[in-house]
Amino acid sequence: MNNETMRLLAQFTLRARKNTGAVDIKQMVDNQPYREEIFRVVNENADEELLMLSLELSNALSDLSTVADPIPVITTVDPIANKYMGGARG
Repeated sequence: MNNETMRLLAQFTLRARKNTGAVDIKQMVDNQPYREEIFRVVNENADEELLMLSLELSNALSDLSTVADPIPVITTVDPIANKYMGGARG
């Protein structure tokens, strides 16, 4: 998640508190049914500024869910490092 998405999420949770009560940030990111319910409540009761913020955040969070899994890091073993087995007297 980038800084812009985090900023949108923080602004949204603060402003949506009037309409929905407390908003759980972790649930907004991880739980799609929870997120959809919060957006539904906000869309029914919010002012124009909060609606625009809701739309931006919805787009940003949907982009996060379409991102592919991170590429696994492949580590290679240095064969020279494996040859050294002991100290100066070993």
